[in-house]
Amino acid sequence: MEPAGTGAGAQGGSAASAAGGGGAETAGGAAEGGSTTNGGCASATDCPASETLCRLPVCADGACNTSLAVEGTACDDGGGRVCDGAGHCVECQAGQDCPDYPNTICSNHQCVGATCTDGQKNGAEIGVDCGGGLCPGCADGFVCNQGPDCASGACLSGHCAPCGGADQPCCQGSCDAAPLTCVQNTSTAWGGTDHECNCGLLRAGQELLTGDQRYSCDGRFLLVMQGDGNLVLYWVGQLALWSSNTTGTGANRAVLLDDGNFVVLDTSGTPYWSSGTSGLTGAFVGVQNDGNLVVYDGGSTPYWASNTCCY
Repeated sequence: MEPAGTGAGAQGGSAASAAGGGGAETAGGAAEGGSTTNGGCASATDCPASETLCRLPVCADGACNTSLAVEGTACDDGGGRVCDGAGHCVECQAGQDCPDYPNTICSNHQCVGATCTDGQKNGAEIGVDCGGGLCPGCADGFVCNQGPDCASGACLSGHCAPCGGADQPCCQGSCDAAPLTCVQNTSTAWGGTDHECNCGLLRAGQELLTGDQRYSCDGRFLLVMQGDGNLVLYWVGQLALWSSNTTGTGANRAVLLDDGNFVVLDTSGTPYWSSGTSGLTGAFVGVQNDGNLVVYDGGSTPYWASNTCCY
């Protein structure tokens, strides 16, 4: 009777193991990537320990199996840190697994130093493989902290910006074409802004609305469209050198027209003063470092001046 009882117990255990094993197989995924041993079992504790934490012992259908640990599970065998989901303990699955991230990245399950050609935004980079002082500058529009973050060398209002053109920052210390001049706007007159092209210039199609102004490149002279309708050239902190004498007319803008005429207008377009320089190609107005206000043609020949030189 004792052997029969033992046999019944074995059968009962086998049935229980089969039921328990079915649950383990579903939860642990033994059917996917697991392995089977020949030993019988009633629970996973009856099964031998796996050589890696990335393969978990399970009991299924009365037999010992192994189930793959979930990707990212912590492990420590073989010098690894995390399970890869395929039963291996590897150094990393993602950059965040590396101890010096973001200065290191995960490549082929190994932590390696970040580079400017790894196709990832890491380290001090402000974009993928660009900016941050070590990599090439980023294209226009990228968020930036300083000029070297940008391919143009110009970081304005926190974004990489075009450079070298009229009223744009300088490209690496120079502007695209004459008569544009690159200056470092460190004078208090400039408000301490960055390098800029076009100081003291007003080009065809540009205008000064009420309150707008242009400083000379040295910051000593200022042309401003005042709220009283008068366009005035000042020697900063000293005196007014010239004006359009349009106070009280309702004028609210000074415009260099495309034909080269420099005019003071009101909202309706009525002119109250002009330089009389129509017919010029490529004209520009210069607020010069010598205190003179001059209208030039595209060849830098003067056609009108305030005759307020030289200070």
